[in-house]
Amino acid sequence: MAVVQEKDIKKLRGLSWEEKITQGVPNGSEFYEIDTGITYVFFNGVWSDREAVAVDVHNKVWNSDILDFVYMTQPTVSTDVLNVIVDSVTYNYIQSEEGATYKYYGFASSTGWQFKRKTLATGVWKIASGLDSYDTAWADKENKTYGYV
Repeated sequence: MAVVQEKDIKKLRGLSWEEKITQGVPNGSEFYEIDTGITYVFFNGVWSDREAVAVDVHNKVWNSDILDFVYMTQPTVSTDVLNVIVDSVTYNYIQSEEGATYKYYGFASSTGWQFKRKTLATGVWKIASGLDSYDTAWADKENKTYGYV
């Protein structure tokens, strides 16, 4: 992949309830929600929470500087990601939710769902997945069986 310099990356800010613009926004742009402190990254027409995590089965992580997956040099967790690839299936980021103990990230594909759970006190990530309805599974995410990433 050739290095491409993005000259038009935008840094936007606004309130969480305001609609985020998508027209004319280049990939890699960021939107900061003033009232929540959450930063979103724009890629292929979708705004996604920066803290969503993705690692594919080939030991790659998302690099937001070049907007592509790169090989990890050590087992680390990327915080600049938009989707998860497992066994050649792409799970698209859907939503996140933070509670007192965990922050959950929901991903869905045409064949099922995948949730990532971050323990806020320790930063430890675990994962759960299934084939049933994403909405039903998300509503019961606290009771899923999570294993290590």
